[in-house]
Amino acid sequence: ESTETDSDNEDSIEDNEGFLLLWKRVKSECKDKFDNIYQRFIDEGEDEEGATEMAENRIKPFEERKFLQKYSIFLEHYWFPLFNNATHKKIVGSIKSLIDKGVSPSSAIRRILNKNKGIFEDLFETEVSEDEDTDEEVSDEESTNENESDEE
Repeated sequence: ESTETDSDNEDSIEDNEGFLLLWKRVKSECKDKFDNIYQRFIDEGEDEEGATEMAENRIKPFEERKFLQKYSIFLEHYWFPLFNNATHKKIVGSIKSLIDKGVSPSSAIRRILNKNKGIFEDLFETEVSEDEDTDEEVSDEESTNENESDEE
């Protein structure tokens, strides 16, 4: 007998495509910062292996904070607002139905969104200021940039 808790425990975070994609993005965004830290250690006389290890240790807390910030933005601004929305539930249900029939997730998503494009016509006509949709991300980036300056 399997419970939801059992299946949740089997869902390894390090194997989850969504978490991996977000982590890879964070690592990529932090590459220049890592390179700068690494080069500083090299300039101070460390060998490549030592400089790599020291740079990894130095940047890891920053990468972890950045990952959690991005995940928080996703949850707060995308997942929670969509979670109980009837349109979102209908679209996700249709996508799952196609996936259950053997269609790849990316193909199922494209097909269902193209099929339901008309649902979004009113949204596409909605006037929004450029500041409305980026305020949180900008303040997040500003705090991230301040933290970067503090750590370098």
